[in-house]
Amino acid sequence: MRDGKQVSVKAETLVPGDLIKVNMGGKLPADIRLVEASQDLLANNSSLTGESEPQERSVEAGHDQPMEAQNLCFFGTQIVQGNCSGVVINTADNTMMGRIAALADDTVTLETPLQHEIKIFIHKIALVSTEEHNERK
Repeated sequence: MRDGKQVSVKAETLVPGDLIKVNMGGKLPADIRLVEASQDLLANNSSLTGESEPQERSVEAGHDQPMEAQNLCFFGTQIVQGNCSGVVINTADNTMMGRIAALADDTVTLETPLQHEIKIFIHKIALVSTEEHNERK
């Protein structure tokens, strides 16, 4: 819904504040806060949380933590039962999935003790090899 009219738009053009409808089988194109939900609404969050069982969703929050709140549905998850309407609250990299991906991307690779010892060994071999090469000249 935009400007009070139901329109069909591509997911990448959604912006916070848009009202979207999602029916059974639909994948969420953004993070949304539910404003309307059928009583039997279930969302499959396995792509986000790893939970194997679909989770109940409703317009009541039920919890302060976003990942536990029943009135939030997240980008990439699927409605497996029921239907809902919700206000877009996050899109693209700002979605819960986008933030998790950014955290995974920010990980630092530390050198293991074995890698460190191999690096020192290679430097010593290279140094000895260079010295022998210079002595032959």
